[in-house]
Amino acid sequence: VFYSSSLVGVGSYLLVVAFGGALIEEQGGDWGGALKGLFFVASLLVLTLVLFSAAIRRRLKVFIATHFYANRYDYRDEWLKLITRLSQDSARAPMADLCLDGLADIIESPAAVLWLKSSEGEVFDRVAIVGNDSAPEMLTESDPVVAFLLERDWVIDGREALRDPEHYGGALDPSSDSVLTHDRIIVPITLDGELIGIAALVRPAGMPLLIFEDHDLLRTVGQQLGVFLQRDRTRDELAEARQFEVFNRFTAFIMHDLKNLIAQQSLVVKNAEKHKTNPEFVDDAIKTVANSVRRMEKLLAALTRQQQPETVTTIALCSLL
Repeated sequence: VFYSSSLVGVGSYLLVVAFGGALIEEQGGDWGGALKGLFFVASLLVLTLVLFSAAIRRRLKVFIATHFYANRYDYRDEWLKLITRLSQDSARAPMADLCLDGLADIIESPAAVLWLKSSEGEVFDRVAIVGNDSAPEMLTESDPVVAFLLERDWVIDGREALRDPEHYGGALDPSSDSVLTHDRIIVPITLDGELIGIAALVRPAGMPLLIFEDHDLLRTVGQQLGVFLQRDRTRDELAEARQFEVFNRFTAFIMHDLKNLIAQQSLVVKNAEKHKTNPEFVDDAIKTVANSVRRMEKLLAALTRQQQPETVTTIALCSLL
C-alpha cells in the first residue's frame, strides 16, 4: 500500500507539473520560457525533498496504517486490563510494582525497570524491577535518556535509535548507554506534562520496530500510571503527616503531665526548708512523691504501650471537696 500510494502520489505530481508548465507557457508571454524553466527546477527540488525525506515517509506510513489497516491493539481490553491490575489492593503489592507489571504486560516484556523522581526532584531512584534486569540504582538529569525525555515526551525504541540516530536528533547512543540499550524500550511516566518517572522495558523476542500504535498506547499508559503513582505518593505523605499529628498531640499530653509532676515536686522542695521538721508535712510529702511515682509509671506504661485497662470508680465530688 505504501509503494502504491507513493506511485499514485508521484503520478499526481507529474500531472500537476505538466499542467503548471503548460499554463505558464500559455500565459507567460515573453517571460514564459524563463518562468517555465524556473518552475521545473523548483518542482524538481520539491520532488527530491519529498522522496528523500524520512519524516515525510514516516508520516505517510502512519497515515496508511491508520486508515487502511486494523488496529494492532484492542484498546478497550488493554485499558480494562490495566485498570483492573492497578485497582488491586496495594497492601499486597506496592503500587510501583503493579504499574510496572501492567506496563510490561502490554508488550509482553520479560524484564522491566521503573525509576521515580525523588521528593527533592534532582534524581530518579529505582523503585521497582521485573525479571532479571540489571539497571542503575539512580538516574540524574544529566543522563542522555533523562535529558531527552525532559525535552520531549517520546517513547524511545532502542533498536530504532541504533538504526536511525537522527530520528532522535543524535542525542542517544544505545551502543554505550547503560539505560537505553538496543533491546530496551523507554516509556516516560508523566503527570501534567512533567516527567515524574521512567520505565525501561526489555523488548520481547521477535518484536519488530515500534509503530505509531505502540507509541500512542505506551505514552498514554505512561500518563495514566503517573496519576496512580502520584496518588499513591500523596497517600503515603498524608499518612506520614497524620502520624506526625498524632505524635504532636501525644507529646503535648506528655508535656502536660510532666509539668504537673514538676509543679508537685517544686512545691515540696520549696516548703521543705520551712516544714521539714513537721511530721505531717513529711507524711504529706511522701504521699505526694508516691503519687508522682505512680503517675510517672503510668506515663511510662503509656509510652511503651503496656498500659493496662483502668478500673473506673464513681466518687461523690461534692463530698470530696
